Amino acid sequence: MNEAYIKNIQESFWFLPAIYNAVALMLAIAVVLVDYQLTPETSLLGIAPLSLSRTTEMLNSLAGGILTMTTITFSAILIVLTTYSSQFSPRVLQDFVSSRPTRHVLALFSSGFTFCVAAMLIISEEKAYQLLATPILAVLWALAGIAAFVFLLNHTASWLRVNNLIGYIADETRRTIDHMLKRDVNGMRDCVDQDDPAWKKHGVVITSPISGYVVTLALDGLIATGSLNSRS
Repeated sequence: MNEAYIKNIQESFWFLPAIYNAVALMLAIAVVLVDYQLTPETSLLGIAPLSLSRTTEMLNSLAGGILTMTTITFSAILIVLTTYSSQFSPRVLQDFVSSRPTRHVLALFSSGFTFCVAAMLIISEEKAYQLLATPILAVLWALAGIAAFVFLLNHTASWLRVNNLIGYIADETRRTIDHMLKRDVNGMRDCVDQDDPAWKKHGVVITSPISGYVVTLALDGLIATGSLNSRS
C-alpha cells in the first residue's frame, strides 16, 4: 500500500465518520452491558436510573433531533458556501467540506445518531430493568452535538472571510513545501553538466488512464522513471 493510497483514504470524506461511528457502536454495546449489571438502587451524582420505556423514548427523540439538526445545518451552510464559491473559487466549497473541523463535526453528528439507534436495538425487553449509563451518555452526546453546532457556525463565519481564506491557502502551501523538504527531494537530484547530451533528449510523457486533476505526485517513481530514461 503506497503513500498516495494511504493519503487518499485518510483524506476521504468518510474516513473520520467511519471511525466515529465504529466507536459509537462499541460504546452502545458497552453501556448497555453496564446497565444490565445495575440495580434499581444505583445512582450517579443523584441521577436515578430510568425505566426502559423512558430510555427508549429519550433515545428515539435524540436520534430524530440529531438527524434533523445535521440535515438542516449542512444544507444551509452548503447553500451559503455555494454562493460564496461562485464569487471566488470552486475550491472554497471543496476545501471547506474536506477540512478537518467540518469532518469532525459531521462525524460527531452521525455517530450520535448511530449511538442512539444502536442502543435502542441492543436494549432487550425480555425482563424489567432500569438504565443509567445509556441515557447519561446519550444526553452527553447530544450536548456535545450542540457545542459542535456552535463551533461549526463560528468556523463557517471565519471561513467566509477573505483574509482567512487567503491565509488558509498560504498555510496549506507552506505545509506542502515543508513536507517536500522533509523528504529530501534535493538529495534525489542528479548533477548534470551543461554540455551533457541528456539535455537534448526529449522528455518523458506520462499519461493518465482517467480524466481529473493532479492530487499527489509519486516523486520516487517519477524520479526513477526520469533516471532510467536518461541512462537509456
